[in-house]
Amino acid sequence: MKDLSENTSEKADDIKVKTQELSEKITDVKEDLDEKTEEFMDKADDAFDKTVNDVKDNINAAKEKTVEKTEKIEAKVNEEKKLIKEEAKEVSEKIKEDKPEQKGMFKKLFDGLNKTRKNLVYQMNSVFQANEINDDFYDELEEILVMSDIGAMTTMTIIDELKERIVDKNIHNAADAKELLKEVMLDTLNENIVSNDLKLLPTPSIVMLVGVNGVGKTTTVGKLAYQFKQEGMSVAIIAADTFRAAAIEQLEVWGQRADVKVISQAEGADPASVVFDGLDYSIKNNIDITIIDTAGRLHNKVNLMNELNKIRRIIDKKMPDATLEVIMALDATTGQNALLQLKEFKEVSEVTGVALTKLDGTAKGGVIIPIQHEIGIPVKIIGVGESIYDLQPFDPKLFVDAIFEEN
Repeated sequence: MKDLSENTSEKADDIKVKTQELSEKITDVKEDLDEKTEEFMDKADDAFDKTVNDVKDNINAAKEKTVEKTEKIEAKVNEEKKLIKEEAKEVSEKIKEDKPEQKGMFKKLFDGLNKTRKNLVYQMNSVFQANEINDDFYDELEEILVMSDIGAMTTMTIIDELKERIVDKNIHNAADAKELLKEVMLDTLNENIVSNDLKLLPTPSIVMLVGVNGVGKTTTVGKLAYQFKQEGMSVAIIAADTFRAAAIEQLEVWGQRADVKVISQAEGADPASVVFDGLDYSIKNNIDITIIDTAGRLHNKVNLMNELNKIRRIIDKKMPDATLEVIMALDATTGQNALLQLKEFKEVSEVTGVALTKLDGTAKGGVIIPIQHEIGIPVKIIGVGESIYDLQPFDPKLFVDAIFEEN
């Protein structure tokens, strides 16, 4: 019994010792854990502080870059605004200097056709100074007309008609035939044309400009918008040439000059979508005349035809009762090539009239005659200078008079 008691006591002592040892180990582990936890928290605080500082540094750097970029953009915008204001000021001064009443339409046309007149009439004077009318007279006259870009077909028509009238009037002196030639040229101009007037009534009306790039199409749109606005009409411009960013920017400048709304979208946008939005604006604001600038691309007839047809369908749907003019802009300096462009465009789109630009810069103004006589499309607008007022309605009689006028 005694042995059992002693044995039990020894075991109890062992348990106490082991318990004590275990307690000490737990204490050591806790202390170690606390130490490591504190060390971890210190490192975490350091890492957090570093991250926060890095983020702050990045934010500050981004702010500095943004401020720098914003300042550059603002400087560029201000510079562009300054250039636009200066350009608008120059145009305004030009307009003040060149009011229509200061220079009559005939005088402007006469000056604008100076090169054509020298090329055509001045050469013909030597022919008309001949003593008699014979085969040489007709041959020389024919050569001069062809070289003036009147073209072989129309030239033969003029020569044949001139021969008949000379016989009918019993004229034998070459000098007396000059006035007859003038009459024949005017009659040839008018033969296949009903009217050269730009049809704008009844309003609302739409003037759609078509043509290849570089012929002055966008400038013509701007000048027309300015002139219509000066005549008291409400005007809107639709920038549907989305393939050329410069065209949109150019029209924006013209819109500012003329105080006319320009409807546009981003470069590369669907032209038909721009026209849709533009016509919506015109309808809601009761605009009298809406002018549409289109892209000019002859290298792909199918795409061009599809694009123009799509625009036409939108016009028919949105404004079915609008008076519509489809005007093709042609560069007079290209001579007979202008005739070829018109023929090609006529195949893919209905063209109701021609705007012949840059007449003042060429001796090929005679191309007007075959445009009307051979193709049967009236020239409705001509450009005889750089001024806004140098874009004027085409008058066949004034044109012929200006060519034959020598003073």
